[in-house]
Amino acid sequence: DSATLLSLLREIMTRLTDYLKGAKIGSLGVSCKGVPGCFYLLSRRPVTKVKLQRDKEMQMFWKAVGSLMSKVDPSAATVHLMESNCAGNRKGEELLQAISNVMIPSKVQVVNPLEMSPQGREMIDTYFKPPAFKMWKMQRY
Repeated sequence: DSATLLSLLREIMTRLTDYLKGAKIGSLGVSCKGVPGCFYLLSRRPVTKVKLQRDKEMQMFWKAVGSLMSKVDPSAATVHLMESNCAGNRKGEELLQAISNVMIPSKVQVVNPLEMSPQGREMIDTYFKPPAFKMWKMQRY
């Protein structure tokens, strides 16, 4: 894999500009694998609280994502981590809060609801029509 955090950030920025120049992100759905306390934006590069604290490139990535988020309704500015059980333990919850803190002064929530929970269904409905989500899941596995 030749993907980097910088190339991922550029892709987000390109898609945002292609949508509408100067647009900001209301909510961002990120499909990533993970286990309690950890997730992967890139293969072979886990995101943990310790790595976030030590890795300046990772901090810059999340700060840049925060700057791309809409400030119109700060309560709605959310990064949804999909397909990951990162928040499955205390370390995972601390990681999500640490990412939100890195994005300050932007007020962005980072959440990881389980797909079958009410919050998970709401997250899925934000990005997919239910039949499209089922098809997307089937194609991924």
